[in-house]
This record gives sequence, C-alpha cells and structure tokens, in this order.
Amino acid sequence: MVKKRIHKILIVLGVLLAVYQLLSWFHIFRLYQSSSFANEPTLPFNSRFFASNVIVPEIADFVCYKFEDEQFGKQIRVHRLIGQEGDVVQIKDGNAYVNNKNIDMLLNLWHYYKLTKQEFDAITFSDAAIEYARLKDGFIYIPMTKVKARKHGLEEKRVIIEPTQVEPYIYEVFHKSWNKDHFGPITVPKGKVFVLGDNRDNSHDSRYVGFINASDITGVLITN
Repeated sequence: MVKKRIHKILIVLGVLLAVYQLLSWFHIFRLYQSSSFANEPTLPFNSRFFASNVIVPEIADFVCYKFEDEQFGKQIRVHRLIGQEGDVVQIKDGNAYVNNKNIDMLLNLWHYYKLTKQEFDAITFSDAAIEYARLKDGFIYIPMTKVKARKHGLEEKRVIIEPTQVEPYIYEVFHKSWNKDHFGPITVPKGKVFVLGDNRDNSHDSRYVGFINASDITGVLITN
C-alpha cells in the first residue's frame, strides 16, 4: 500500500514537472532570478520571481526581456516598463514622467542621499545599500528609498545631477545633452519600449542602451 502511494506521488510530481517545463519553455509560466542590483529594493539581488508572457504589459510593470551586447553577451534582463510605443517619456529632477504624468509618485525607488556621519549612524541600512555607499568630502552617499528618507526627514538630502551636466554614455546613444536625472522628452518609437531600473542611480537601462524591442519581452512579473 505504501509503495503504491509513493508510486502515485512520484507520477503526479513527474507530470507536474513536465507541465512546468513545457510552460517554462514557452515562457507561459517561468521562474526567473534577479541577477543584478538594478531593481533594488523591489527586486533584491538573487531574488526569484515568476513571470508570464500571456500577461499584457502595462506601464510600471516589471518585464523580462532578451538583451545582448558585447560586454554582457546574451541574457535575460528585468526592468520596470516606463514607456510603450507612442508614449512621451521624460525625467525631470530625477522623477520619471509618462505623457506628463509622474509615475514615480507611486513607486518606492532607490536614490542616492548625501548624509553626515551622524545622519548615517541614525539609520539602519541593508547590506546591499551599504555596499553602494561612498565617502566623499566628509559626507556619505548611500542609496535609500524615498519612504525611508521621508521617515527620517532627509528628503532634501537626495542627490540630483544638475541639468547642465551631460553624461557621455547617454549622449552616445541619444545624441542629446541629457543625464540620468534630466532626460527627454522623447517619444517611444514604433515597436519599442523604454525601461528603467528601480535603483535609478545604478541601473544599466534604456537611458544608457536605448529603446528595447517590444518583441524581445519574454514575460511580465506575476509576483515581486
């Protein structure tokens, strides 16, 4: 009797595994892993999540997509969808707007804040945040969510690049005198999307690599 139960359980497990493999093969239901810090704190490094290509992506969804370049080769990346075909994307004072609507208002993103040692010592930071911390001119520059910054009364400490400062990598892609905090406005071309990481100051996203082919999207996150 026990052997028969075990045999049935193994059969069921085998069938479930085969179904999952089939769904995964066609990206209908697939397990992914966050391989970078680009989406901290929402998707921590090495965290796992499920995504599906049967979900129609909407603005602010996380999407997985195929990416390839000389430095990283072929890989699957995940970023937050900011703009789709025909949308006007702009970043003003470090906040992303889509068709003149501030979508960052609803998101708890990571940004750098310039803190004194006393301010830094008063806050508990994650290991990932501390890894990104930098010491300069007696101040500590560290990523923090706007919710945490508001909690500690440090919203005005956020580091935002001046509009006149041009980032060479962005200029190389878009041929415009923009930077990560002052970008656009630009209209998303046909068949393309624009993506950003939640770790806005440390994300290799559309600001630096250009638009992504909508056809390269392999799935939309189901959980995060």
